[in-house]
Amino acid sequence: MRVTPKESKEQLEALQAKEQSYICVGQNPHYIPKSGILAEADATIHGPREKEYGNKRQNFVQISMMLQGLLAPKLLPDSRITPEDVGLIMIVVKMARLAKSPDHRDSILDIAGYAGCIDELQMQRAWPTELLGATVDPRSVA
Repeated sequence: MRVTPKESKEQLEALQAKEQSYICVGQNPHYIPKSGILAEADATIHGPREKEYGNKRQNFVQISMMLQGLLAPKLLPDSRITPEDVGLIMIVVKMARLAKSPDHRDSILDIAGYAGCIDELQMQRAWPTELLGATVDPRSVA
């Protein structure tokens, strides 16, 4: 069943009350039932994720501000993002989440894991191996 924007708010609320998920599509929105992975993703970002990390815009703005400082030296003409930078970016994401939920052990564990990955990246660079395809490690290029 489709509900157009012209339908009353009460009709939409009644449909949502039936515990059905809906997705807004296109410039002239209409609502269609969500199923499968879209419903699962919707349930995650509007359920546990929002409870743990708070408002998405607030969280993403905090992450973008932290990344601006982290990546400032990389925003120069001949700079490149390194594998270690990716690890640091993931740590920044987890730090921003911890700012909202400081007791979220999973984020603390993830930070430790990403720090371990950075350490391994640096050790692996000492004994270089060939990377697949067109992949080039910017720290290995002279």
